[in-house]
This record gives sequence, C-alpha cells and structure tokens, in this order.
Amino acid sequence: DGNDLIGGGDGDDIITGSSGSDLINGGDGDDSVNAGGDDDIVLGGDGNDTLFGGSGSDVILGENGNDRAFGQGSTNDTLSGGEGSDELNGLATEIDEAFSLETSVFALLNSV
Repeated sequence: DGNDLIGGGDGDDIITGSSGSDLINGGDGDDSVNAGGDDDIVLGGDGNDTLFGGSGSDVILGENGNDRAFGQGSTNDTLSGGEGSDELNGLATEIDEAFSLETSVFALLNSV
C-alpha cells in the first residue's frame, strides 16, 4: 500500500498498482495496466497497451504502439497516446494530448 516502482517485462503483462503513488512502466509487449489508487504515473512502453487511471490524479503515457488510455472518475488525469494510433477516453476536461516531459525526466522514468 506504499509508493511502488513497478516494471513489466518483454511479454504481455497485466499490472495493477496499489493504493500508494506508483510509477508503473509496462515495458515491451501488449500490456494491460491499472494505476490503482492515489496519484500515479503509468508508462505503456512499446506495444499496443490498454491503460487505466485510478482514483487519483494520474499521468498516463501510452508511448509507442496503438494504445488505449482511460481516465477514471472526476480526477484530473493527464492522457497522452504517444506514437501510433491511440484512443484516449475520459471527460473532456481530463484530456491533454499536448502533455510532454523534459527529456531528462522522461529518460529517468523509462529506465524503470
């Protein structure tokens, strides 16, 4: 239930975060990730991923592949599909396709 650092492998992973503020990287493969509770960062990685925000204000980045991202509830989720044909689902006030991270921060998050 604490703040976790979770990394998927090269295959098709199913990952569910905990109630803490998690950093989840799906890695390669067609992953299914559920952020869980609190404010989380979810990176889809390479592959065609399905990504769900949780009850907190989450940042969901699909990255490479044809991804599907879902904001949850009335929180302030930030959704970005990245490269590929992506589907972003959430309240109109939640979707921000222009979101970007500085290269150094993105490289750090991708190293997970």
